[in-house]
Amino acid sequence: MDFLFYRAADGEDSVPDFSGRVFMRVIFPLTRTGNTLGWAEYNFTLLTLPSFQEKSTVTFPRAFDMCRDPFQALQTIEKLGCARILTSGQSNSAETGVPLLKELVSRARNVIIMPGCGVNAANVRKIAESTGAFEFHLSARIRLGSDMVYRNPAVSMGGTVQVDEYGREVSSSEKVEEVIRRLVY
Repeated sequence: MDFLFYRAADGEDSVPDFSGRVFMRVIFPLTRTGNTLGWAEYNFTLLTLPSFQEKSTVTFPRAFDMCRDPFQALQTIEKLGCARILTSGQSNSAETGVPLLKELVSRARNVIIMPGCGVNAANVRKIAESTGAFEFHLSARIRLGSDMVYRNPAVSMGGTVQVDEYGREVSSSEKVEEVIRRLVY
């Protein structure tokens, strides 16, 4: 399986021949300066790829949130056969994007609208009840300290910008479980 990122030239109206390859993940870039879906809006060659012949499990990424017309983009993505769209409702967070998320959920016919960006245990139930969405994307991140034994205090890998280099962010199973509890109960 391959990871594919293909950047079409602005205005390019054809998709390269990827036949015979199976993709684990395909990214659909916004390649046009007008913030439309690039070649995806008028070329459905991807539907003929072997990985699309079965039920698609492709999630269209939050690039959707940069589209000029979310309803036209929704129709295009449904025609492509994607399983879901990850979106904040074209807002800085899913919580503030509730009005558009609600409208997308009501208009979607064969694609799942999956709110994401800032979704957590404190707001997931409100987002679910306000939009009708039933799948959510969240990072559930916590910061853990680094296991590095030696730490050079004289050097910052961020250059002049001070960053915490001796830590990492990971998803917390406890945070995920709390989100599920808030949705179920």
